[in-house]
Amino acid sequence: MRGSQALEKGAFADAVTAFDTALQVEAGHSYALANRAYARFMLGDDAGALADTADAIKANRTALGPYGLRVQIAHEQGRTDAVMAEMAALVAAAPSEPATQIWIAGLYRNVDRPIDALRVYDRAIALKPTATLHAARYRARPKADRAGRQADLDAIARLSPKSDFDDSERARMLDETGNHVGAIALYTRTLATHADKQGWLTRRGISHATAGETALAAADFMQARKLAKDANRLNNLCWEKAVSGVALETALSECDAALRLEPTDAAIWDSRGLVLLRLGRWTDAISAYDRALALSPWLANARYGRAIVRARMGDKVRAEADASAARRSSFDITKAYSDMGLTL
Repeated sequence: MRGSQALEKGAFADAVTAFDTALQVEAGHSYALANRAYARFMLGDDAGALADTADAIKANRTALGPYGLRVQIAHEQGRTDAVMAEMAALVAAAPSEPATQIWIAGLYRNVDRPIDALRVYDRAIALKPTATLHAARYRARPKADRAGRQADLDAIARLSPKSDFDDSERARMLDETGNHVGAIALYTRTLATHADKQGWLTRRGISHATAGETALAAADFMQARKLAKDANRLNNLCWEKAVSGVALETALSECDAALRLEPTDAAIWDSRGLVLLRLGRWTDAISAYDRALALSPWLANARYGRAIVRARMGDKVRAEADASAARRSSFDITKAYSDMGLTL
């Protein structure tokens, strides 16, 4: 219990100590070994983490977390052959259930094997097609594969006709191809049938903004703002605009409004940091990310965002230190920011 609590707080040294004690009582306990491995990994002790994961797998070959950690360590160390060997061991041990296959495919994407990731989805869908699997494969496809992405969206519509994902992603794909008129029309139709309109208004506003229709975008954003009655909803408005890089001054005001309600929410400080990064206000962005990380030291988004700002300011050493720490917290963080058009 103490070890798990320490992990949740990001107190990794305390977690190692707690799991040491637990393992003295019950040697070979797979849960304690796996969690001590993660704590050691977060502290930079790769050798200790690999030793613990090996013992955890011997104790319980069906627990998949240790396999994934071994893949991540091998990838960070640049050991390509080891990455593929660890992935092969994971695939052999894993059940065929959709959630597990999605996780495995995600690991393949994180180690820069997108074709292997798509093959995992193809096999899983051939065994048992689900809307969730098609949605995951849709996200994994290159944006240039419009036919494949459209096929997945069509399958989602058949398998889960009431899914919001289908309409949302169809509209996003229309935006990506420059068909803002089509995207806006789809958002408008969807708005008519949904009670919770804030998200859809925000997305339509982003589509208007991307099309250069600033007055229409402002009208949608204003309506969405009126529906944002709490800090979480205000933060969602701020974050969505920051990710898309539109209406940034408005986004900043929404983050500030959210912080007046919840001044110790690390996620809101992180959103504010991203807005300021987009605005090129480097010093202010660093301050926002510092506040986020003071509240949540292992928040990967804030850590990687601060890395990008430091890189822009020419502080390459500390930028790489932040990026490395962020990747340890979240294996796919580099891709998440690359998808936003933000790289070191």
